[in-house]
Amino acid sequence: MAAAGGIIRDELGRCRGAFASKLGVCTITRTEIIGMLEGLEMAWKKGFRKVHLETDSTTTLVLLMQHRDTD
Repeated sequence: MAAAGGIIRDELGRCRGAFASKLGVCTITRTEIIGMLEGLEMAWKKGFRKVHLETDSTTTLVLLMQHRDTD
């Protein structure tokens, strides 16, 4: 069973939102990507347009960078 979560912070490090989602059975990489997407969606809905996204998943980062380079 997998879950994703994250925290939205402003430029001063103050918490501006948080989320946690149960995802069921899925891969670690899929969990990381869903967590990133949910965090970005929350940030966008809160009006944040300049976002610094952090992950501890090298695999996910490499996949996203490869996808970016193919567009």
